[in-house]
Amino acid sequence: MSTQTLPNPGTHPAKTNQPIGIYVTEKTGSLCAAICVTIADGSWSGKGTMVLVKNDGTPMDKNIAALREIFGWNTESPFDLEQIAAGEHEFDVVLEHEEYTPAATDENPDPQPTMGVKIKWFNSKGRVGIKMPEKLDESTRREILTKFAGKFAISGSAAGKTNPKPMKAKPAATEPPSRSAAPTPPSRKTGPGGTARTSTQQEVWTAYKKANNGKPENELAEAYYAVQDEIAPNMNGELTPVQWGEVANKLGV
Repeated sequence: MSTQTLPNPGTHPAKTNQPIGIYVTEKTGSLCAAICVTIADGSWSGKGTMVLVKNDGTPMDKNIAALREIFGWNTESPFDLEQIAAGEHEFDVVLEHEEYTPAATDENPDPQPTMGVKIKWFNSKGRVGIKMPEKLDESTRREILTKFAGKFAISGSAAGKTNPKPMKAKPAATEPPSRSAAPTPPSRKTGPGGTARTSTQQEVWTAYKKANNGKPENELAEAYYAVQDEIAPNMNGELTPVQWGEVANKLGV
């Protein structure tokens, strides 16, 4: 096994070392961006791939948003990414070590496993990846207190010693009628004999949108990708059918 020195796994500042390439993969038919980078200390260069659109037509919104933020891409054509000069933008790459076996050649007909480096993710410079919600305005805070009045009541004598008697909350406005349950999605939560549930990205997204009809799509996408990353971090939608089944269960569809 190779003993070459590799950069440490984790986040490294980087720049492109040649223009981005847009292509369609022969294996899956997905539309992708190939991004060749050199990390800031010059110790490693390599290529990362970002899937833009799956072969079934599903746009990879999280990947597209990352490229827009990093490279200032603000058009509807992905080929405009190819016009960005190499090294023009600084960003961060998240690296991990990965074992692989090189292809056999005449000089090396029996290659042995070796350790390489893989780009897991691209981030804008200094982005920590944790987004906190904005502080609510006073009007919204009052509405929330009214809606959830009594949910945080403290029982027992201690409450009377430390807290004044709470004011009676103003009745909340009539809640909208609850929606009827969404139709059962195409896949099942468990397979025959209690086997793990399997599904596909398209089935999960379609069922999730149907179950949350009326909600803004950007809100749905945020929750959808959060669960996807929880089950299989940074896989860019390349999950197994069993993992998609886990995503569907987490989303409650």
